[in-house]
Amino acid sequence: MIDQPMTSMEPSEGDMSSLPQPDSGLVRAILDSIPARVAVLDRELRYIYGNRSLLQFLGVSKTGIIGRNVVDVLGEEAFEEVKMP
Repeated sequence: MIDQPMTSMEPSEGDMSSLPQPDSGLVRAILDSIPARVAVLDRELRYIYGNRSLLQFLGVSKTGIIGRNVVDVLGEEAFEEVKMP
């Protein structure tokens, strides 16, 4: 049994570095199991990840989008509709 209050085990406000990080395989498995389309892009708007729903929607494989620019995959018109301000 742990004889410490839970508050002393929590990171200080704003310090998230001591929190355990989820396993990337687990995160990918969760993202691939949800019906929402999920894409992760780098700063140059290149795909670094696309979940199963996104790949099925686009009709491509992971190798068909990873490293490609989102405008090249979606087209300029579709990109303008979905881009964040």
